[in-house]
Amino acid sequence: MKVLFITRDLIQNAGWGRTSYETIRSIEMDKTITAAVAVEKIGGKEGEVEKVIQILPSKSIWNIFKNIATVWKVRKQYDVFHAMDLWPYGFYAWIASWGNGKSKYIINGIGTYSVAPLDKKFFGPIAKYIYQNAHAIPCISEFTKQEIDKRIQGARTSVVLQGFTSMHSDEQYQSFLAEKGITDTDYPVIITVGEAKPRKGHIYTAQAVSMLKE
Repeated sequence: MKVLFITRDLIQNAGWGRTSYETIRSIEMDKTITAAVAVEKIGGKEGEVEKVIQILPSKSIWNIFKNIATVWKVRKQYDVFHAMDLWPYGFYAWIASWGNGKSKYIINGIGTYSVAPLDKKFFGPIAKYIYQNAHAIPCISEFTKQEIDKRIQGARTSVVLQGFTSMHSDEQYQSFLAEKGITDTDYPVIITVGEAKPRKGHIYTAQAVSMLKE
């Protein structure tokens, strides 16, 4: 099976690239799958993917049309188009599936741009149609799944938590804990990761921890 991932980048110093890279890396563990990637920005771990297709930043209608043409040209080479968000990557995946009768497309429900386009006056109906016809919509959290489900009946949503690790054995895990000086008496350990902005919801974690301590 050949899968074309469509995303912004595979750059490791931000959540977008990290999530995209780890998703591709995990899927490539299945040796029956060959992965390629279409990215806007080069400068990450593209060298670890068999084929890289350069697309343009989706900052103008002209660039969007060029990107549509790029994925359209390669559409018959892939069985699955996997978009790392609804806009604009899910839009490209949907169009790429048009000319390839047996192909499927998947859209990751990651956050803001997985939901916000659904409420737009013009693009909203198109976005809903794209989701309704997606083969799968793996969501980063139960909250994102609920927000999509509220707006679209019958969407093939599920929750796939984005927790990745290179530790494949208990020995590696115990070695990691020892290296960091974490003992059984240090639990529970709560970690929240993301930029310090309101929509990331760190305040809710802080409030929850405060309540739990009491």
